[in-house]
Formats: sequence, C-alpha cells, structure tokens
Amino acid sequence: MEIAHPVMDSFSQDGYILQDPGNYDVDYLWKAFRYGSVEPTDAWTSLYDPAYPLAVAQMEFPDSFALSQVIIQATGTTSDGSSLKTFDVEGSMDGSVWDILLSVVDETVFAPDEARTYPVVGSASYSHYRLNIIAGQAGDRTKIGDISYWKAELGGIKLSIGGELKHMVPKIMQGGVLKNVCMKVMQGGVLKNVSGC
Repeated sequence: MEIAHPVMDSFSQDGYILQDPGNYDVDYLWKAFRYGSVEPTDAWTSLYDPAYPLAVAQMEFPDSFALSQVIIQATGTTSDGSSLKTFDVEGSMDGSVWDILLSVVDETVFAPDEARTYPVVGSASYSHYRLNIIAGQAGDRTKIGDISYWKAELGGIKLSIGGELKHMVPKIMQGGVLKNVCMKVMQGGVLKNVSGC
C-alpha cells in the first residue's frame, strides 16, 4: 500500500485540492494532511455551527484510485479539541454524488497522539474522498491531528527482481495487440478477479 497524497502545505498542491464544504476553519484544513504532525497549532479544528451540522474534510485527487484504508490521528492534547465519535468515509467521481465506503458509529475517545487505522474493503476507484464527520466526542467541535488516505494494491502479480518487489500485470499478444490477461482466483467459494478483468 502507498499513501495517496503528498504532505499538504496549502489547499491546492500538485493537482490535489482540499475543500471543507461546511466552512469550518477552512483556512486550516490542510494541516490535517501533514503525516503525523499533530501539535494543536498544526492540526485542523472543525468548529460546530448549528447551521452546518456536518463537518467535512474533502480531498480531490488528480487520478482515481481504490481506497484501502484511512488512518486518523488525534492531536497531542485533548484540552482544546475533541476526537471523532461518528463519521463516514465516502467516495465520489464528481464531488457531488457520494458513496459511503465505511461508517463508524460511537467510536471511543482517542488518546493523545493515538492513530487508528480504518480498513476500507472492496472500494471502487474514485477521484474524490472525504471524511464526513457526524459527531465529535464533545459535541461542539472536533480536532484532528492527521488524516491519510491509502491506495489499494493493484491487481496482478508481484515478482522479486534484484531483491525488489515489482508489480506486474500479465499480458498476451493477440492479433498484434498487447492485451491484459484476465486472471481469477477462488476465494471462499467465490470466483474473484485478480487482474486484467
């Protein structure tokens, strides 16, 4: 697996665009995408406003990909914010219609600096992902030290070449055209695609 985005220093960077549709401290959303920098002054605070009951941390990617997991880390202190309680991880192709990929309800309180991994199983490929925060532990605001989205591994075969693991998709020449080979595997009594299908 590999992380799906760079360390963010602004809202728009190398084709990666951050948005906070609820307008909760929008100036600082990028601070939640800095790889483990969880000091309270280098984190994102989602301020509660009854007019906007949901807080959203949304990222647009330059290319679509399947999500394998989301890692969320609390800040280094709990004195000036609160950890997540109920939230959805969602994906979209256009940023307007969202599919729920994972729902977490009544999560326990994060310890300071604690990072939790949330696997996303069987995700389709999307170009937009977001953390849709429904409730925080304190109810008035949520503070997040770090959010990271991770790509699912590609299908195909991995071979060790020169001591390095390389990803390969099997291909075949057909009518003068190189085409992917459809590979399947039986898993739990169900035939599943491996690659090229």
